[in-house]
Amino acid sequence: MENQRGVSYEALFLPYLRGAAEIELHDPYIRMSHQGRNLVELLALIASAKDPADEVTFKLYTTLDDDPNYQQKQLQMLSQIRQEAAQQGLKVEIAKDPGGHDRWLRTDTGWRINLGRGLDIFQKSDGGWFDLGTSRQEFRQVRAFGVTYINERKEVQ
Repeated sequence: MENQRGVSYEALFLPYLRGAAEIELHDPYIRMSHQGRNLVELLALIASAKDPADEVTFKLYTTLDDDPNYQQKQLQMLSQIRQEAAQQGLKVEIAKDPGGHDRWLRTDTGWRINLGRGLDIFQKSDGGWFDLGTSRQEFRQVRAFGVTYINERKEVQ
């Protein structure tokens, strides 16, 4: 609900992402720095939950900003995220989103998580470094959003 607290990527996603060797995120709006931060927080969660010896492939499907100046900043941000994630055993691949407005996560373990707002569920905070929400997502207020979990595994007979 709007303005709710107590929400985190860990609570929303980790039970469904744990154990996956390949994860896809389709979100056409990973452009601005706060959207990059959201992506980094998801990647950090995945990295902290996996065995240090394992490598997870994370495929991001997004679109590039139309403005060449913003596009350059976006590409620099995504490149830096890819490099940092690699140090934690996450192979980040970035490709053009095939189109549409829908946002979702999909794992090779059979889960699809439809994300109404994508990763961009948190309200902007004005508290700076001393805001507890800077360190812990559950202390942040959220925007109203919906999440749908679908098990796409085919049953073996």
